Amino acid sequence: MDWKKLLKNEKQKPDYIDIDKDGDTTEPMKEAAKDAKMKKSKGDEDLSRAFDMLDEAKKFARKAYKNGMSKEDIKAALKKEGWEAFDLSFLED
Repeated sequence: MDWKKLLKNEKQKPDYIDIDKDGDTTEPMKEAAKDAKMKKSKGDEDLSRAFDMLDEAKKFARKAYKNGMSKEDIKAALKKEGWEAFDLSFLED
């Protein structure tokens, strides 16, 4: 018998350690590893988007400060956009 057929027909090992943290320990490990990799990629995209948003907020704050807007007004404008704990210490006094 062909060894490739034997390997193909061999039952895949279950994801008993839950590699992808989805709670399904009966799915094949190979599939779980693939899912975990996709989740990590999605997390990296979310993190990248968050850093882009932070850069935009900093650009706004620098431009507004340069144009004479007070730190309090900048903080209030950023708070409206959901940046309540935004630190403006990077602006010059």
